[in-house]
Amino acid sequence: MPCNQFGEQEPGTNNDVQEFCRINYGVTFPVMAKAEVRGDNAEPLFKFLISEQKFKGFKPSEMTDVLVNHFKKNFPPSYMEDDEIKWNFTKFLIDAKGNVVARFEPVDTPQEIESAIVELLNQNK
Repeated sequence: MPCNQFGEQEPGTNNDVQEFCRINYGVTFPVMAKAEVRGDNAEPLFKFLISEQKFKGFKPSEMTDVLVNHFKKNFPPSYMEDDEIKWNFTKFLIDAKGNVVARFEPVDTPQEIESAIVELLNQNK
């Protein structure tokens, strides 16, 4: 879901977001409208996801160092202490019954996410 809460990386209108995704990524489906994903005005969906899967930190990586340094320079120390979404591309894995079974931070690789999805699918066979 597009959001402008992280370094004002998504300042345009919803139409701008759709066009950007179409031109740069070949997206042919409608993109969700911009929304807040953290704080008092967060969409109820994200409040629920966060309540089900807490922030457990970032795994060590080069991207982690970049993000943490950015947070130290631009946010209060408490930023890393809450369970809110920290940055773009935080992902949640939800099973067929609607249970939020995993949370992946922006530093988690597609391969790590894929293995969790495959494991969940295999559990449901």
